[in-house]
Amino acid sequence: MSQVRVRAKEYVELHDQVQTSVSLLDSLETFLSTFQKDLSSVSGQISELQDRSKDIENRLKSRRRIEKPLSNLLSDMTIPPSLATLILDTDVGEPWIPAIDDFERRLDALKARSRVKAARDLAEVAEGLRIVAATKLRSFFLALLQPVRTNMSANMQVIQTSIFLKYRPLFAFLQRQAVSVAQEVQRAYIGASRTYYETGFRRYIRSLGWIKARTPERLETIVVGAGEKQDSPLDAERLGYAKI
Repeated sequence: MSQVRVRAKEYVELHDQVQTSVSLLDSLETFLSTFQKDLSSVSGQISELQDRSKDIENRLKSRRRIEKPLSNLLSDMTIPPSLATLILDTDVGEPWIPAIDDFERRLDALKARSRVKAARDLAEVAEGLRIVAATKLRSFFLALLQPVRTNMSANMQVIQTSIFLKYRPLFAFLQRQAVSVAQEVQRAYIGASRTYYETGFRRYIRSLGWIKARTPERLETIVVGAGEKQDSPLDAERLGYAKI
């Protein structure tokens, strides 16, 4: 009887263990089911992240393709502070030649993109710099012509070849960006050149008259007068054929 009780007790314990195992298995099944659902959700999120990664990569490639043109556009639509300072605060000189070329390129870029708001906003600043540059160039060229008007000893050829030709790009800028100023400088140049050469020719004519007045003309007689010595002997034989 005692053995039956012992065996019954063992069966009860075994039953409890089985129940506990079943409960654990049920919990494990629930956990695995939940894990599978979570894994499916994570898999979907990973797939979504992959799609987003591809989209971001495509956008990055597109931005890289337009990065250089956009950088050039922004560079053309801006005026560096150094360029503005040179035009506003320095006198016209050799550094102006490349600076004005760069400035005109930026002016043309702003005009070509006038529909862009940023270009319209910057155009006002560029226009102010254009007016300042044209004013300074006008004064510069007129000052170069002043010695020609006032001093005839100035070498016009040297001024033309060593100064005006060197600053020709600046005058070309005026012809394209400030036509009225270029025409004024051109008229001043023509007037100064005319005054220079007219004055030179007048002085030359006066010098010729002065030389002529100091050098008396030598009169040559056709017939030798009485008492005058005949320079060359007469050919008597040839005179024999002469008729009166």
